[in-house]
Amino acid sequence: VMNTFGRLAVFQCSIPHSARPPHAIRPGPRLTFAIKVAEGRGNAVIRSMSETSINKDGDEEVSEQEIEEQLWKRLHQELGGDVDKLEAEFEEFVSEWNQEQAELFSEILQSAGSPHKDDDDHHQPAKDEL
Repeated sequence: VMNTFGRLAVFQCSIPHSARPPHAIRPGPRLTFAIKVAEGRGNAVIRSMSETSINKDGDEEVSEQEIEEQLWKRLHQELGGDVDKLEAEFEEFVSEWNQEQAELFSEILQSAGSPHKDDDDHHQPAKDEL
């Protein structure tokens, strides 16, 4: 879909799509506003959970539809249809995942920023050695 003033594009999320910067022939700022809608809160929570699970695990063996079916089964069989409980589990899942990512990022920064003690190639001469 070409970006044109006042244009609105509405489509099924299953259609492969991406957002890209505007072309050089259309200089200036552009506002992109994306929303997701769902029929009911249960659908919204389950869709968010399945998308997050796929992005987190990177497991392409399990489809989004299969994950959603498992979540619906869990919602009704184990949680008695209580969307609040499912949403609380999801929030805990995301919080734990974010904490894991923050710790991993911190470890990467520490290892990248700290010189190796045994590596003489990276020795910085002291001021009096110059």
